[in-house]
Amino acid sequence: MTSPQDISADLSAALAAELGVASVTDLARLSGGASRETWGFVADGRRLILQRQRFGDIRDMGVEARVVQAAFNAGVPVP
Repeated sequence: MTSPQDISADLSAALAAELGVASVTDLARLSGGASRETWGFVADGRRLILQRQRFGDIRDMGVEARVVQAAFNAGVPVP
C-alpha cells in the first residue's frame, strides 16, 4: 500500500497539472469502498473523494463512472 504522504504528493501534482488546483489538504482514508481504497480530501476548498483500484483489480472504473453519470442524468441520487 502506498503511504498517505505519497498519495497526497501524487494527488497534489496531478490536480495542479490537470485542473490548476493550488492545494490539497485533509487527506484521510475512509471506511467503505470494499473493493477499492477510498480517500477524502479538500482541494481548493472543495471536499472531494478519490477511489483507487487495488493492485491486481481488473474492474473498469471508466465503465462505472459512465454508469454513475447516466444515473445522475436520469435524476437518481449519486455519491
